[in-house]
Amino acid sequence: MSRVVWVSKDEKTVGIQCPASHSQLSRPSSEIGSKARPKSKAGKNMIFLVEVK
Repeated sequence: MSRVVWVSKDEKTVGIQCPASHSQLSRPSSEIGSKARPKSKAGKNMIFLVEVK
C-alpha cells in the first residue's frame, strides 16, 4: 500500500512512497547519435512526486 511521505508548503505537490518494485530507466552517458539503449533497474520504495488538483 502506498503512503504520503511529503507535502509541499503550498500543498499542491505530494510525495508518495510505493513499496512495490518499479523499473527505472537510466541512459548511459554517450555522444550524440549513439545507439546505446537505456539500462533498466528495479527499485523498491520509490517516491513519486504527484501534483494535487
